[in-house]
Amino acid sequence: MIGDLSDIPEYSGDLDQLEKDAGALKEAASDIRNTGRDVHNDFQGLVSCYTAPEADQLFRTTLPVRDR
Repeated sequence: MIGDLSDIPEYSGDLDQLEKDAGALKEAASDIRNTGRDVHNDFQGLVSCYTAPEADQLFRTTLPVRDR
């Protein structure tokens, strides 16, 4: 149980600016996800022309880029 209400943190900044910044971060996150997807898709385009013993392993390296 909370003993002293002054122990509860309270945001004292500019809420309008915080909302704008949160929106910008959300847009940037979307751009990052799209870039990761595009990198993976472009890299997978090499599957038809690249053959090597490690090819499967190499082509799996972009899965985390796409998914995270």
